[in-house]
Amino acid sequence: MKKMAIAAALLSASALSQAEHKDIIAFKMTGECSWGEYMKVVEDFNGWANPRGYNAQIFMPHDDSDLETYYWVGTSADFAAFGTAYDEWMAGLMAGDSEPQKLNDRFAKCVVNHSRSSYVAF
Repeated sequence: MKKMAIAAALLSASALSQAEHKDIIAFKMTGECSWGEYMKVVEDFNGWANPRGYNAQIFMPHDDSDLETYYWVGTSADFAAFGTAYDEWMAGLMAGDSEPQKLNDRFAKCVVNHSRSSYVAF
């Protein structure tokens, strides 16, 4: 019985190491910047994030009961890669005058986040 539990744990760890990580943020536009300005911030963010193994796409509602909520969908190779990029982002925010802080200020002008979820994708 103990061997089966260990095998199941190893299988789970192996499966998770091969699963992509999805970072999903629901947000609404503030009206303080245009769609084009916001997408430029996303492009600049990806310039910072892509070398760190993270890429963001924006999902705009097309046919939904809520046409005002947009979704940020960030993808990393796995949860460990996400954690590394996120730690670096947070350290940059704490450092003050950094690229993450400047990007964060630009995001704050454009959007208000309403929720954040984390998923693994197989």
